Amino acid sequence: MAQTITFSVSETSGLRRFGYPVTASLESAKGMIADAEKVRLLAADGKEVPAQFAAMSKWPDGSVRGLDID
Repeated sequence: MAQTITFSVSETSGLRRFGYPVTASLESAKGMIADAEKVRLLAADGKEVPAQFAAMSKWPDGSVRGLDID
């Protein structure tokens, strides 16, 4: 069953940017993400956004704890 983690990205330096790459680091609850290969990034309209995912740390059960998104 797919689960959703909602987060938002905002520009903090006051510049208007369109289409620039973004990097985010998220921490997930134990057992929430079994494998970074199965993660997808969706825009607010539900369309998939091209992204790369890397598990930076894992919980003792092997699930992803720290996830980097580019």
